[in-house]
Amino acid sequence: MNLKDVALLKWDDLQEDRFKFKRSKTRRTSKKPRIIEVFLDAYHVDIIDRYGTNKRSQYVFLSSTLLQHH
Repeated sequence: MNLKDVALLKWDDLQEDRFKFKRSKTRRTSKKPRIIEVFLDAYHVDIIDRYGTNKRSQYVFLSSTLLQHH
């Protein structure tokens, strides 16, 4: 998962033990973008808990203000 995909990760993408996303890099070049599913372990959950925004924000790690230029 590249940094842009991490920045664009939304709370709606997360489920209890996994999250799903479409790669930003191939989003416009593929006719049917592949959905990637990542299973979360305790390490991933700890990172989200430590560095994630509050759930009122749309994005997990960054504010929407920083993402306006993506």
